[in-house]
Amino acid sequence: MLNSALSGIDRRYSAFGSIIVQIFSKAGLSYAALALVCAASSAHAQDRDGRAVSVSEDLDILFRTDARLRYETADSDGFAQNGEALTLRIRPSIEINPRPMISVLAEAEAIISVLPNRLNGFVSASPRPGISDEEVLELNRLQIEFAPTDNLSLTAGRQRISLDDERFIGTVDFRQNQQTYDAVTTAFQAPAGITLRAGYIWRVGRILGPEQPNGVFDSDSFYINAAVALPIGQVTLYHYDLDLDDRVATQILSKTSGVVVRGRTFSGHLGLFWEAGYARQSSMGASPEFVRASLSANLSDFTLAAKFEELGSDDGTAFQTPLATLHKFQGPADIFLVTPPDGIRDFEGRASWRIGSIGPARASLISLQYNRYEAANGIGKYGDEWSAQIATTVVSTRFSIEAAHYNADGFAEDTTRFWLTASRQF
Repeated sequence: MLNSALSGIDRRYSAFGSIIVQIFSKAGLSYAALALVCAASSAHAQDRDGRAVSVSEDLDILFRTDARLRYETADSDGFAQNGEALTLRIRPSIEINPRPMISVLAEAEAIISVLPNRLNGFVSASPRPGISDEEVLELNRLQIEFAPTDNLSLTAGRQRISLDDERFIGTVDFRQNQQTYDAVTTAFQAPAGITLRAGYIWRVGRILGPEQPNGVFDSDSFYINAAVALPIGQVTLYHYDLDLDDRVATQILSKTSGVVVRGRTFSGHLGLFWEAGYARQSSMGASPEFVRASLSANLSDFTLAAKFEELGSDDGTAFQTPLATLHKFQGPADIFLVTPPDGIRDFEGRASWRIGSIGPARASLISLQYNRYEAANGIGKYGDEWSAQIATTVVSTRFSIEAAHYNADGFAEDTTRFWLTASRQF
């Protein structure tokens, strides 16, 4: 029956799978993993949209391949030369559902540098700013999920963890290499609109990959996140207890507890969305605080948004979020991936326009963003940043052009980054 379900292989996808196999073979991947990739590419002949292939009444198999090509440049006054990277990411996966309540997922990830010379800044005494897309060949995910009911799930193994807007724990999916977690996690939909999520993490695979310094966190961390639906919107309470050892620098120890309230209201074509949040962190005997407030207005396809964030400082120890999807916060130029000792205040304004369809282009989007940064302690200025994005989908492929420029005024150096990206799922 399995042979019947996977018969009729399409030559185009077989060739694509063969290329992946050759890449993985050169890197010494096991024959079992190679067979997994071959099966994933071959199955597209049966199901090119990635839907499940039904092998029997008790067995479904889902195959996917995610590919992304990106060109990035980085120009900083602190370096003599520019950083440059052209990388291709291929991420094939297979998900098997042997029982209605159980699913097993395996996903490989290969990131290949296309440029003949590595110019991304991650070499000893490099004169170039870093671009965090290193060559990687690894097992991105390997997990088993048990869901005895529609309201309860338990997942064990290497997996993605994305909590709320990923301000504290996320996947950093903007980068080519995802941040994944070796963990046991659970999610429970309780009555009265209550959602509970909790987990224990013993390893964090960071975006630089396991071969780079600071590329892996050994972890003894846990989290709990509870969201309650209310008439005004949603209230979320959380606690994140992080014990991280990056194998190079000092141990990262912190305990963070906080609350966030989100709401929305609609009047005709106008939608208003608001958020307010507070957290307190205990780290190295200090207690820095976190404050956020945001408001956005949607009028048809136009959005205007304003946001304020303060990551405070206490006796020189700043509020840190080492497992966050940091590219989403404090500007895409990635100047403030580590909060400065005096903390940071971020004033952000954003405007976006969802254009829709123009000829063969679909889901087109234009956005413009401005950030101004100050020290949370005192009146010191850090600088400001402009960023913009244009994105569209043509023939099932997502294209985007992005740029960000940070103008230093007391912190770091003037920096400009540019991204050109094409991505597609098969």
